[in-house]
Amino acid sequence: MLGNRPYLLYLAMRVPMSIFSLIPSNIVIFFLKHNMALEDYSGTYFGALIVAIASGVASVPIMVGCASRQGKSRALIPFLLSCGTIYLACFLIPDSVWTSIPFLIYVMAVPLGFSTAIPFVLPDAILADTIDYDELLTGVRSAGMFTVVETNLQQWVEIVGGVVPLMVFQILGYKPLNGCGCGCGVSCDISLGMPYARWVCDGSVGYTCSDQIGAPLIYQPEPEEAPCATQNDSVNWGIKVFFLLIPSICAYLSVVPLFFMPISKQKHAEILAAIDAGAKGAADEGGTPDEVLDPLSGVLLQRPDLSARAIYQAHFSPREWICTAAQPSKLKALLGARLTAWSLCAAGLLAMMAAVGTDTAVTIGALLLALVFMLMPYDALRLKTVLAGQGTVPGGGTELGSTGGSDTSTGSEVARA
Repeated sequence: MLGNRPYLLYLAMRVPMSIFSLIPSNIVIFFLKHNMALEDYSGTYFGALIVAIASGVASVPIMVGCASRQGKSRALIPFLLSCGTIYLACFLIPDSVWTSIPFLIYVMAVPLGFSTAIPFVLPDAILADTIDYDELLTGVRSAGMFTVVETNLQQWVEIVGGVVPLMVFQILGYKPLNGCGCGCGVSCDISLGMPYARWVCDGSVGYTCSDQIGAPLIYQPEPEEAPCATQNDSVNWGIKVFFLLIPSICAYLSVVPLFFMPISKQKHAEILAAIDAGAKGAADEGGTPDEVLDPLSGVLLQRPDLSARAIYQAHFSPREWICTAAQPSKLKALLGARLTAWSLCAAGLLAMMAAVGTDTAVTIGALLLALVFMLMPYDALRLKTVLAGQGTVPGGGTELGSTGGSDTSTGSEVARA
């Protein structure tokens, strides 16, 4: 899998693209409430959401049409560059302009809708192309394995993208409603039993004839910003960075792997033709496949070794084989030590979360645990393969696991392990 360069480029594109798509939709409500200081933010939020959904739906046929003419990878590049540039330009607009011209958020909702739709239209089709190329290289279609790895990585990135901004806001001093007891959408009548106040904050109570947003104040002039809608400058800056700057950077980072993606529309057709040619050769008398040309590297390919020994060796890196070739039992010890280390890390993280007990400690611990829980089954399954394996150390002739089995077996038992 790691020898499939287009797949590695796909993963390098997918990680920043997930952040580019996820964070703006999560942070937009904070931007409306605090950077734009909207006391009645819900109406503006739902209006912008409608615009974003409409633009996202409208972008789908546009992207599909561009992909049919230019190829999938090339079609994504202008969309990512456009959204990234708009985000960067909006980041440079001062908060005072956003506050004085609230209509700008509806303009901003258009690229927001595009960025939400982009990861769900063409990237999965690019993944399918990389799976086709791997089938050409290996002779085996491993769509499930490629999809699971990509999905797990994306889920972990989405956890990070959804949690890290909130952690940073808390560190910068974010306070819900700026410490007020009610206001900015939270009813003072329901929360505090004060039906004649728009907000109740330390040093400021907005008395009115009702608790409705926008009701005229009785004992004070209308302030420029409602106290419940304000945050300190550091929080406002952090919100703006996560809402606009980081997605812009991630959009540009997603473009870089796409420029180097070698599978174009023409190359993909050649890959499919080469797969058919190899399958035809394998079906000929004697089972020997015809040599086919790799459309990407230009070298001749032959059907790879799918024996039990080859499949067994594919579970481990060349470095692991080199370090354990002299004494095969070391491979079991190495994998057992790694699995023990991951288990101790998990236990240590759980202990740290229980001992510290703060929201930040629990959040960081949960993120690291998610990563550890991805590594534990990886080494556990490899250790299971060693214990049940019938393979042979390269060049050494020393068998691991049980002594039975043949080097020319089908490898199905080892593959299942």
